[in-house]
Amino acid sequence: MTVGVSICTLCELHNMDDMGNAVCAAFPNGIPPEIAHQGFDHRNEFTDDNGIRFVPKKGVTPEKVDRLLALRPAPEAGVSSDDRHLDIQP
Repeated sequence: MTVGVSICTLCELHNMDDMGNAVCAAFPNGIPPEIAHQGFDHRNEFTDDNGIRFVPKKGVTPEKVDRLLALRPAPEAGVSSDDRHLDIQP
Protein backbone atom coordinates (compact mmCIF):
# COMPACT_ATOMS: atom_id res chain seq x y z
CA MET A 1 0.00 0.00 0.00
CA THR A 2 1.33 3.43 -0.91
CA VAL A 3 0.81 6.29 1.51
CA GLY A 4 0.72 9.94 0.47
CA VAL A 5 1.88 12.82 2.57
CA SER A 6 0.58 16.29 3.22
CA ILE A 7 2.68 19.18 4.43
CA CYS A 8 -0.66 20.79 5.33
CA THR A 9 -0.95 18.77 8.53
CA LEU A 10 2.06 20.64 9.88
CA CYS A 11 0.97 24.09 8.69
CA GLU A 12 -0.36 26.84 10.95
CA LEU A 13 -2.61 28.11 8.12
CA HIS A 14 -4.36 24.76 7.51
CA ASN A 15 -8.06 24.66 8.30
CA MET A 16 -11.29 22.92 7.31
CA ASP A 17 -14.27 24.70 5.81
CA ASP A 18 -17.92 24.09 6.75
CA MET A 19 -18.09 21.26 4.18
CA GLY A 20 -15.04 19.48 5.63
CA ASN A 21 -12.69 20.50 2.80
CA ALA A 22 -9.07 21.40 3.50
CA VAL A 23 -8.51 25.13 3.02
CA CYS A 24 -5.94 27.73 4.03
CA ALA A 25 -4.98 31.37 3.56
CA ALA A 26 -3.20 30.51 0.30
CA PHE A 27 -6.12 28.43 -1.02
CA PRO A 28 -9.40 29.58 0.57
CA ASN A 29 -11.41 27.64 -2.02
CA GLY A 30 -9.60 24.35 -1.41
CA ILE A 31 -6.02 23.15 -1.26
CA PRO A 32 -4.86 21.66 -4.57
CA PRO A 33 -4.38 17.88 -4.56
CA GLU A 34 -0.71 18.25 -5.46
CA ILE A 35 -0.19 19.83 -2.03
CA ALA A 36 -2.95 18.15 -0.01
CA HIS A 37 -2.36 14.58 -1.20
CA GLN A 38 0.63 14.26 -3.52
CA GLY A 39 3.45 15.55 -1.34
CA PHE A 40 4.27 18.88 -3.00
CA ASP A 41 6.60 20.90 -0.76
CA HIS A 42 4.67 24.14 -0.28
CA ARG A 43 7.68 25.86 1.21
CA ASN A 44 8.16 26.46 -2.52
CA GLU A 45 6.01 28.57 -4.84
CA PHE A 46 2.87 26.98 -6.22
CA THR A 47 0.57 28.39 -8.91
CA ASP A 48 -2.10 30.74 -7.53
CA ASP A 49 -0.89 30.59 -3.91
CA ASN A 50 -0.87 34.42 -3.82
CA GLY A 51 2.65 34.40 -2.37
CA ILE A 52 1.43 32.65 0.79
CA ARG A 53 3.54 29.64 1.74
CA PHE A 54 3.73 26.94 4.39
CA VAL A 55 3.96 28.31 7.95
CA PRO A 56 5.05 25.63 10.44
CA LYS A 57 2.94 25.04 13.53
CA LYS A 58 4.63 25.76 16.85
CA GLY A 59 7.29 23.16 17.51
CA VAL A 60 7.52 21.95 13.91
CA THR A 61 11.14 22.05 12.79
CA PRO A 62 12.43 22.10 9.20
CA GLU A 63 13.84 18.62 9.88
CA LYS A 64 10.38 17.30 10.79
CA VAL A 65 8.96 18.70 7.55
CA ASP A 66 11.83 17.12 5.61
CA ARG A 67 11.17 13.74 7.27
CA LEU A 68 7.47 13.95 6.38
CA LEU A 69 8.17 14.84 2.77
CA ALA A 70 10.72 12.03 2.53
CA LEU A 71 7.72 9.68 2.78
CA ARG A 72 6.45 10.86 -0.62
CA PRO A 73 5.48 7.85 -2.69
CA ALA A 74 6.50 7.13 -6.23
CA PRO A 75 3.47 7.39 -8.53
CA GLU A 76 1.66 4.10 -9.04
CA ALA A 77 -0.39 3.16 -12.05
CA GLY A 78 -4.06 2.92 -11.22
CA VAL A 79 -3.86 4.64 -7.84
CA SER A 80 -5.52 8.04 -7.58
CA SER A 81 -4.00 10.77 -5.45
CA ASP A 82 -7.04 10.56 -3.14
CA ASP A 83 -6.06 6.98 -2.28
CA ARG A 84 -2.63 8.12 -1.03
CA HIS A 85 -3.01 10.22 2.12
CA LEU A 86 -1.41 10.23 5.54
CA ASP A 87 -2.10 12.63 8.38
CA ILE A 88 0.93 13.21 10.57
CA GLN A 89 0.28 15.29 13.64
CA PRO A 90 2.88 17.82 14.84
